[in-house]
Amino acid sequence: MNRTLTGIAAGVAVLIAALSGCGNGDGDDDTPVVDRFSALPAYTADPAFASEYDRHIAASHRNTLNDEFMLNTYRNYYCMYPEENVELRNEVRNGAINRVPLTQLFDDVWYIGSHHVGQYIFRSGEGFLVIDSLNNAQEAQTYTVPALSVLGVSTALPFKDLIVTHGHGDHDGGAQELKNLYSPRILTGSADAARKTYAPETIDSSKVEPVRLTLGGRDVILFSTPGHTPGSLSSIVTVKDNGKPVKAVLVGGSAMPGNKAAADNYLYSVERTYDLARTENVTASMQNHPVFDGTLRLMEQINQNGLSKPSPLVIGQERILQGLAILRQCSAANAAKVDPATPLPVWQVAKLEQPTDGPTAKDVSARLTTGWGPVAGQAIIFTGTSSKASCTATTNDVGVARCARDASIKLTVGEEIVASFSGTAIAGATILPASSAATLVK
Repeated sequence: MNRTLTGIAAGVAVLIAALSGCGNGDGDDDTPVVDRFSALPAYTADPAFASEYDRHIAASHRNTLNDEFMLNTYRNYYCMYPEENVELRNEVRNGAINRVPLTQLFDDVWYIGSHHVGQYIFRSGEGFLVIDSLNNAQEAQTYTVPALSVLGVSTALPFKDLIVTHGHGDHDGGAQELKNLYSPRILTGSADAARKTYAPETIDSSKVEPVRLTLGGRDVILFSTPGHTPGSLSSIVTVKDNGKPVKAVLVGGSAMPGNKAAADNYLYSVERTYDLARTENVTASMQNHPVFDGTLRLMEQINQNGLSKPSPLVIGQERILQGLAILRQCSAANAAKVDPATPLPVWQVAKLEQPTDGPTAKDVSARLTTGWGPVAGQAIIFTGTSSKASCTATTNDVGVARCARDASIKLTVGEEIVASFSGTAIAGATILPASSAATLVK
């Protein structure tokens, strides 16, 4: 299996109306077309890297695309493991002394815990699902029990299910106490279940196929992601945001291992998480160590300003996948550090943008770039979501693809134009898929 390409080409389905006149030409209308994109930043070529580790670390920076949120969450915190950033790691651990009050994140989801680690409480009309159980019985009594009481736990609205993301004490330390008090079904990865007194039901850690369940009255996808521990378990949970269903991913293990087998497993688990998040159209993220993906930042915003609509945790699929791709680069750097002899392709996050003031009937175009610069010679497919009119154009040397102007292509003002790039493999790298949508303005 070529794991760097898993799910990149597969599942890219695009409806194309076979129309003549699609390409890069200007068609019958000879009015000059001017690119309407923001100025590109200055790009520099990669240097000759001293090691594969250095190449992957550098790529993690480029994949932030100068996004401060991505830099100061996913990139800095996940890459602190291969970089051995002791100062940052101590900062994360010391966050355990700073409590986060019961904080509502969505219509039906709350967090309780510390800056360092916590748990998520999900409420439906059928009862409660909780992910992780805090450090110990005392914390469960001090924080989880009052939280559930405030949120209405009762015999009519019971605590039905508890997911333990992995077998470390800061995640399952309160599980036995919660079982004693509420008798929830407890699920964890089979490889972490041995000698656990709370006797969990298990998800087979040896199988990569996702398991779809109804837990606490909601749809949950559980999937094995070994690496942090052999039995680490990640999830995609359907939540409600302003009454609408949203899918959120929760990565089941953060710290990266220092031996080859576990480092390789961690890398492969992240790649599968990316693939599944893309397939399932995940648009939000939560983390049991909330500093890593920015959940802590966003909770501080909520506690200062109130819960907005939409929730600030809904950052869109494009940015969720960007964050997971950055995590992949950090884990590739870790794998390269453990095993310098095995080369791994770099993942390059692609950005596909339509003109700053939107597509028009005379100019349906998009620009494809990465953190390395414009991407030339790639097919971009444009589709009108209501008219179903479509064309394919190829990016030029500044990354711009433009549909030929042809009278046979009937677009409707106000309809959404979707531009899609399916991804491609180049020397030493995989450029990831990208898409964008914009309204036809005139």
